[in-house]
Amino acid sequence: MKFLVSKKYLGLVLASLLSTATFSASADVGIAGCGLGSVVFKDNGRGSQILASTTNATLWSQTFGITSGTSNCGSGVAKQANNTMKLDYVNANLSTLQREIAQGNGSTVNGLAAVVGCPSSSYAEFGAYTQDHYSSIFTSNNAEEIVNNINQEMLKNSELSKSCNLGNS
Repeated sequence: MKFLVSKKYLGLVLASLLSTATFSASADVGIAGCGLGSVVFKDNGRGSQILASTTNATLWSQTFGITSGTSNCGSGVAKQANNTMKLDYVNANLSTLQREIAQGNGSTVNGLAAVVGCPSSSYAEFGAYTQDHYSSIFTSNNAEEIVNNINQEMLKNSELSKSCNLGNS
């Protein structure tokens, strides 16, 4: 029985380490990621990071830190994760986005609106606005430029900049 518990616990620790590696790449924390463990165990050595990950997993401090923006889970990590999500979405859906934005609507445009941080009540406005600014958004096929252009164009629209969560842009 004790062996089974320790296997489950080890699996939990490994899952915690793997799930936070992406976020920690841009933050000033180790591979264990943000959470109480990163505050208590600041050393990036293997042993310290295992202890940090164990602390995060045991106390669920990482979830709380991400939600509250504490425990080294500040906006830098959230911004990087959000920007990566936008880039991945645009890369995966580029040709469909170009077509649907030209039309002013579609499920992929609605998905982009959600990824950008707009509530569903703003999807139609987002679609119409991006349609009107198509040539400013698609200056190239580079996802990073497209995401930057979308962010810049949305900042010019008072309604979208209020209703959509552009703070993570």
